[in-house]
Amino acid sequence: MHWSKSYSTTNDDLEDNICVIFNIPENILNGSLDFIQKYEMALTSSISAILYNKAFSEGPEEIYDMCQTLCNNNKANDLYQMIGSQLEEYTSLELKRLSKNKKTSNLDFLSSIREFWLEFSLKLGSIRALFIYLDRSISIQSSSYLSIW
Repeated sequence: MHWSKSYSTTNDDLEDNICVIFNIPENILNGSLDFIQKYEMALTSSISAILYNKAFSEGPEEIYDMCQTLCNNNKANDLYQMIGSQLEEYTSLELKRLSKNKKTSNLDFLSSIREFWLEFSLKLGSIRALFIYLDRSISIQSSSYLSIW
């Protein structure tokens, strides 16, 4: 399957035709499970890398393209839920870790919560930058979903 667009220009009785053809791989259009799982795993690992301050294997453009492709293949709701559950898991683990340190004073505990929140806000901004297409498409598709951010 392909999509094409033709352009014609006229120059002194000569006509030039330019045809641009975009080939879309069939597995993307068919919603192949392998394709979907590969993208979901890559996006999950990218989110984890951001949350745990590690390098991720894909570049920002690749992650954005994967997100856009999944959204265009009706996987925006699944992706939205996946990100939400990953963020929820991360925050609950971090808050449990912070609350285990009971030897600190209340002021130290509040200070560590504040530090966590500031770092988490920066991480969330990085995640949002990569998944901005999802944020825009999910809010257009359904008003019942709030922005993750």
